[in-house]
Amino acid sequence: MAGVESWPVAHAQPVARTLVIPMYEESARIERSIGALAASELARGDTELVFVDDGSDDGTADLAEKAIGDHQLRARVIRLGANH
Repeated sequence: MAGVESWPVAHAQPVARTLVIPMYEESARIERSIGALAASELARGDTELVFVDDGSDDGTADLAEKAIGDHQLRARVIRLGANH
């Protein structure tokens, strides 16, 4: 299992909650979904978002990483090698 382990932006505030979001073959929706999360209360500094890609082969994880960086979210992507 490999993942992006560093945050795209430095965050000084401690994590109060972690939201784990599963993804599989979400390339058509993931950028819009991350944009909606970025505009919500979940994007505040004390929430950690963890996106878990379950073996997608449509570029979902790459698109998620880009959107996370574009929105400077406190988030990371974990890539699983196969769909489980």
